[in-house]
Amino acid sequence: MEKLMNPMLNHSDPANKLILQESNVGFSLLNASLVKMPVFKEKHWILITANFRAKIFDIMNPYYSADTFLPTISAVIYNFKVLFAATYGNSTSFNIGNFESRFVPAPKVNFRYDSGIFILQYVSKYKGLELQGFSNDDLQALRQKFLFEM
Repeated sequence: MEKLMNPMLNHSDPANKLILQESNVGFSLLNASLVKMPVFKEKHWILITANFRAKIFDIMNPYYSADTFLPTISAVIYNFKVLFAATYGNSTSFNIGNFESRFVPAPKVNFRYDSGIFILQYVSKYKGLELQGFSNDDLQALRQKFLFEM
């Protein structure tokens, strides 16, 4: 993820061209409907999802303001688009370059240190349409759930 977050990523570097290839990802992204990309920056988590079903990038932010994340969100989406097109070319039924982005309504954290739990919940519950509700009241149960799943 760190490479995708780099706004100065060299897309012509042979090592970077391989980032989204099946050998690195573990499967062909052409077979995916959702590619979920957790992003960690400045002790905060957000989730960016390439939603191939809806042909859009979905952004879930557990904070009330997204302003500090906008450059990182833009870099991740731009780099993903360029590298996806370089990896899969015109062999798809869509043009990833035409994907826009949207912020999906998502529960918000009360405290910064809870963002990881919220992101885990976003990853497990988001199916591409809307995010099933949960709140800060559910945090203790979610912590226990994720602890036992590890």
